Amino acid sequence: YVEQDIERVEHALTAVPIANPRKIGQGGEEVILTFHLAGHVAGAVGLMIEHRKKRHFFTGDVHFQAQRTVAGANFPRQPVDTLVMECTRGATPTLAGISRDKEEARLIRSINRVVDNGGSVLLPAFAFGRMQEILKLLDESAADGNLVDVPIYCSGLGMDLCGYLEEASKKTKQVNFSQKVLRELGVQSLSRRYVQPGKNLPVQGIYVLSSGMLVENTPAWRIAANILDTKENAVFFVGYCDPETPGGELIGMKSGGEFKFKGLDHTSTLRAEVERFHLSGHADREELIDFAKSVSPKDIILTHGDPPARAWMKETLTKLLPGTRIHDPEPGVAIDL
Repeated sequence: YVEQDIERVEHALTAVPIANPRKIGQGGEEVILTFHLAGHVAGAVGLMIEHRKKRHFFTGDVHFQAQRTVAGANFPRQPVDTLVMECTRGATPTLAGISRDKEEARLIRSINRVVDNGGSVLLPAFAFGRMQEILKLLDESAADGNLVDVPIYCSGLGMDLCGYLEEASKKTKQVNFSQKVLRELGVQSLSRRYVQPGKNLPVQGIYVLSSGMLVENTPAWRIAANILDTKENAVFFVGYCDPETPGGELIGMKSGGEFKFKGLDHTSTLRAEVERFHLSGHADREELIDFAKSVSPKDIILTHGDPPARAWMKETLTKLLPGTRIHDPEPGVAIDL
């Protein structure tokens, strides 16, 4: 869709404050809608729908722990009839002894090590939310003297969105971001005059580029063609990666493997370091299980997860909530509740 499409539907949109019930409908068919902050990115919400004395809750994408740019999810914990719940990380075990603080510290140490050894670091990150989160982490680390002094580059869209997040910070107090971060880090916009694929980048630096899953024809994917062939370089993933995306393929690839850039007619031999850091904007699977138990639903509908993720969630929830019907829906197939 294009900007004009958004302008055409704008008149049909109604702004509803967070945690403020909104009644729609009449004649005994009223529906009460209440939005609750979901902690995933700025603007992410869960939705409670109340109708005919029934309560149905949609989590949407959710993250229960506080991040640098947004607070953690603030969901109601009262019983519901139906819970529609994401399960993005359902196939990802929570590692013992791993915390967000420890993973952030490990990321900064890893960046410093790569740069000290003469390499550049690519941090694939979604332009909205994840990129600003990473920039705040880099800024705080630099201010504390914990980040190596090296140029930092971002893709243009992510830098443009920094302005929108700063505006949201001022207007809503539900977001915590200022473009001051860009100035303090000296962030530079990535040039679209790319280096020939296979050649190392001429300027050593930290490249925070979209997309987070290394989707084809995005800045991160294009710069990866200059990163992967050089053993001093690194690609550090800081969010969820669908196994079917180029990013998912790269995470599963062994050193020496061939990574094909189809649109560039180029194949890289993987020599760079590839590492994954557990800094996703999605809740851990154990947190989702705890939330489901806390609202005692009659039905749970699993969404937004790969088949292995949904399978683990369904099996685990079936054991823990024997009185609840667990649904792993098929596209286009209606569910009886």
